[in-house]
Amino acid sequence: MGRLGPLTSQGLGRSPYDDTVPGQGNDYPPNQYAYFDDRGRLYNPVIKGLNRDFIRSHNEVMMVIGVAEPESGTAADAQMDATHRQNRFEDVIGSRLHLAAFQIASASNWAVHGIRQRLWVYQPYSQTTFYGMFRMARRSGSFAPYFLAGFPSFLAATSLELVSFSRKEDNWFWSAMTYIRIHLAIYVFFQRIEIIPFNHWLPNWRFFIPGSSLSPISLPPPPASFRPGSLLPWLGACALGTAPFLCFYLSSRVHANLAKNLRDAIYKHLPRPDNSFLRRQTWAGLRLGTPNSPADPRADEGVSTSPTGPPPLRRQSTVSLRGSGINNDVTTATTTTAADHGGGGSVDEFGSDDEETEIISATLISFDVEAADPTTPGASGPGGSTAPNGAVGGDTTPGIWSAELRPNIPDNSRSSGYGTGTGSINNRHESVYRENAFTALPARLAANILALTPARLMAMPMTVAVHVFLARSYMRRMGMSLDIVNTGAGFWFGMQSARGLVNLLGLELLLGVLQAESWAAIMLVANRWRYTEEEWMVREVEEAVNIIVAERREEAAALAAAEGGN
Repeated sequence: MGRLGPLTSQGLGRSPYDDTVPGQGNDYPPNQYAYFDDRGRLYNPVIKGLNRDFIRSHNEVMMVIGVAEPESGTAADAQMDATHRQNRFEDVIGSRLHLAAFQIASASNWAVHGIRQRLWVYQPYSQTTFYGMFRMARRSGSFAPYFLAGFPSFLAATSLELVSFSRKEDNWFWSAMTYIRIHLAIYVFFQRIEIIPFNHWLPNWRFFIPGSSLSPISLPPPPASFRPGSLLPWLGACALGTAPFLCFYLSSRVHANLAKNLRDAIYKHLPRPDNSFLRRQTWAGLRLGTPNSPADPRADEGVSTSPTGPPPLRRQSTVSLRGSGINNDVTTATTTTAADHGGGGSVDEFGSDDEETEIISATLISFDVEAADPTTPGASGPGGSTAPNGAVGGDTTPGIWSAELRPNIPDNSRSSGYGTGTGSINNRHESVYRENAFTALPARLAANILALTPARLMAMPMTVAVHVFLARSYMRRMGMSLDIVNTGAGFWFGMQSARGLVNLLGLELLLGVLQAESWAAIMLVANRWRYTEEEWMVREVEEAVNIIVAERREEAAALAAAEGGN
């Protein structure tokens, strides 16, 4: 029977109810107890799951044998396809704009971070005015050395980071790439504070070898002997030589973790398109093993639920195949109205989400049977008599029964919850948004901007101490003067003086303004690609018309060329 073999066999009557499985009878502990509610309805999860599986397989059988066909839904499918195309388009545009915003933010940070690092390390930058720091950075007559210093190494480190993410599961490769990237970051720092000339684009290979003359990791000479008296001082010297490198790595990780945690926390509290309630409902349906309840197609059509005339005689029948498929049992049940419940149309207080699911899935395939008007043979003939019940003639022929397959549409009047407060949480009205990279772009940009500055300020004292420690140790090894270098982190939030703290806050304010302007520019560009559903449909129609016109022009040109050749 192919891929649908288990479902077909189950729908033809060979269900788990008919199979005798050892260890799963009435004496089996999970089946010893049947749970019923106040109205006598069974809510044992195991039995309800079996019922759902049986009904679902019954529906599959009807589809396979051709009794029922899926609804075409041409208009709905076209609308859904258009929505999917719009989401894909917005995802692409949003990803590109987010990448552009990241690059602009990196450029802004690059322009300010060089002066910030010099403010951390050198005393003159902490003693001059805010504008004086820029004049000191431009003392060579051009800003080119300031902006180009360390830029090639920064590009190399960024490229290695992208490569390492593709093989993150390889621990050895990841560790090697991290080691190289940390060395490149240190090399960028040394070039930006002018310890290494800016025209040396990339570090020498000896810069990556611990203990070499150019490496930031200094190692002492090998011990004279391997006795504890010689090994302990040698190990202590190794720890001191490795400490600047390790502290630089730890400070960078602390800053990255702070920025990530703050970004996530801020993003959760920002207004953004969120369809989490749909995901929760889908996940709940997957855990229960039930399909998602379809929406009522009549809800948006304004169909009246209270007819004025008497209801027609109608029977709702559920087709059920039993045994080998030869004998078909058709069970009929007369539909009931609201007055039959004895409450005069009162709301069922025992309604639940499970009952709603069972109402939807209890008769997945059903048809309505309706009788035509009865006919009387010989009613117009001579000598016709009138029956006591008012019919003409004494013999009345019953009308012809007609059947039509129709979808089983539930009654959502009880638990719709549209503003009444009586519906369940899962059935209440929720707005559905287009959730993609484009619609989430404003919140992401805001989270990035609002998280980076607090993260830098929180990690500032540790960062200043680490950078000063690394710069002093390397300059001492290179034989450079330490007269203008700070001795360590000061009491003014890592700075040596109050003026240095003011200059630092001014740089943070300048960086915040640059990033906010970049945010505004990105959103102005994003408004060019913002479409409503109606505008998107018009755009697709225009594109289709343009394609047809272009094809017709090409055909006309080809025909004209062929006629000219003849």
